[in-house]
Amino acid sequence: MNAKPHAAIERMAELLEHVAEHFYTEEVLMRRIGFPAYEEHRAEHAVIARAAFRLSGEFSTRDVMLTEVTEFAASWLVKHLYASDGSLATFLRGR
Repeated sequence: MNAKPHAAIERMAELLEHVAEHFYTEEVLMRRIGFPAYEEHRAEHAVIARAAFRLSGEFSTRDVMLTEVTEFAASWLVKHLYASDGSLATFLRGR
């Protein structure tokens, strides 16, 4: 098994920190404004967070390829930002 460069592990930790902060801030906002899809959106956050932390653990302990991290970012984070966060933005604009 190849050791991961320390900088790559740090970047992964920073990504997880950013995702967690984004989700927390967004969930506080959704509760405050009474976003109707709050529970579904929060559940999606939980699924993404579990997948991200699993991938992070695998990234630091086994030879996870950068492509796996990129695929995760594209398939979960980007889709979430455009679809789910997009519906939240639409709701906010309509208030």
